[in-house]
Amino acid sequence: MDLIARNPHNKELMGISVKSRSRNPGTEHTYLKIDRDNIDKLKEACAAFGCTPYFAVVVDAAETIRCYIMRMEHLIAIGGEGRDLGIKMRPRNIEQYCADPEIICFEFQSMTTRWWPH
Repeated sequence: MDLIARNPHNKELMGISVKSRSRNPGTEHTYLKIDRDNIDKLKEACAAFGCTPYFAVVVDAAETIRCYIMRMEHLIAIGGEGRDLGIKMRPRNIEQYCADPEIICFEFQSMTTRWWPH
């Protein structure tokens, strides 16, 4: 668990595990893998602090930073079967996540205006 937050709308205490990845130009749509052992770790930490387990998935993909916040159970439901969970990052998947009422979705656009000289 990386964060403890209180939802200002319903006062729920949230224990949030943040999973972030950077994707260079050309790899923006690469699948994001989350090891399943994170599930037990988050459950244990949330039980100790009386929180509801959540995941925040943050993907820095070229000029867009996307964030998806969802209950752990929902990540498990959409993340697939097998040893690892995964979040697909193709445009149709991104549209599905943003339309899903169980997922808080927001993004930032970034632009580098000055960088190190060559």
